Amino acid sequence: MTKPLIIGFAGGSAAGKSTLTSAFVEALRGDLGCRTTLIMADRYMQRDAPNAPTFVSPSTGEVMFNAN
Repeated sequence: MTKPLIIGFAGGSAAGKSTLTSAFVEALRGDLGCRTTLIMADRYMQRDAPNAPTFVSPSTGEVMFNAN
């Protein structure tokens, strides 16, 4: 039996983490035939929580939710 390997991707909001992860998983499953499990934390972020993280867009000045 092979040992499990955990790989994580981190980065700022809209940095392309989900896009990179999807391509990576597709390559592992298709090209290499690996068995994979994808765990995403996006659905656990609470945008409406009182202390939810925010950032100010440098281009518009808009205060936005920060899903880092």
